[in-house]
Amino acid sequence: MPPWMLLVANLLPILVGIILMHSLFLTSQFFADSGGYLWRAAKKTSGFLCLFLLVEWAVSSFSFLLTVTIFHFSAFPLWLLGIIVGILTAFAPSALEVRFLPKEGATVNQIQKPLTRLLLKLRIVLRYNFARAIEICRQQDLYDSQLEDGWIPGMTSKQLSRKLRILYEACKYDIALDRGDKSFLKYDVDYFPQGKFYLLVKHLGRKKLRESLMRPIQLPGANWDGRERRKINGTQVSRDVNSNLAPERARAYDSEDCLASIKRRTSGLGLLGTTRRQASKGEISSEGDELQTTEDTDL
Repeated sequence: MPPWMLLVANLLPILVGIILMHSLFLTSQFFADSGGYLWRAAKKTSGFLCLFLLVEWAVSSFSFLLTVTIFHFSAFPLWLLGIIVGILTAFAPSALEVRFLPKEGATVNQIQKPLTRLLLKLRIVLRYNFARAIEICRQQDLYDSQLEDGWIPGMTSKQLSRKLRILYEACKYDIALDRGDKSFLKYDVDYFPQGKFYLLVKHLGRKKLRESLMRPIQLPGANWDGRERRKINGTQVSRDVNSNLAPERARAYDSEDCLASIKRRTSGLGLLGTTRRQASKGEISSEGDELQTTEDTDL
């Protein structure tokens, strides 16, 4: 085997380690609320990703060759050493990004730090570029959903809007519970269907949302085709989901059990956030002692 081919064979495991590390990092950051968009975002940012990976490969290859030359790893498999070097090289910028540019709760002081400004200036914040590509893909789907046969073949924008309303009605309790916010239980009147699209695509994922919209959707016992305006007569007691009346007369936000579940979820998230902030400030010991509202048309 020619020397250059032997060199490339020894350096390829480094690239494998880099790709493996970044794949795990991006999946852990975006899989929960961006299902169906990871591969699309990767294709959209392919130019940036290739340049980013090549730079890291060059840096890690230099480190690898220098390490082998100095320490003479004769008994250690070079391919395994290459993978380890690649993982460590890819871990460094990812760790810096998570530390200085958190996914949630980034403050002005954090962004103005010299190292953070350097990361942004050099455009080596992989997660931010990937998140931007995912959002562009979502916006494209939202635009297509407003066109005739744009997102789902054979379905007009009016039909899609009505199905989005019905599907949100079926999923709103889970959405409110996941987000710990009871206001999502009332996110059904005077809101555009496009806002429901964003909530549903993050909750279900792109593939599952499309499959759900292509199937007939009918709420149990509800005679409603998804129109914006619907009037259910009766008092709050008669509409209670715990009553023996028809389900279409019920409103989820009148259910005390439903609201109590969301309140417990909210309290748990708030306590966890407070605990994390106190831990970051050293206030507790290691042992733990202590979308736009508007009037919608009748589509």
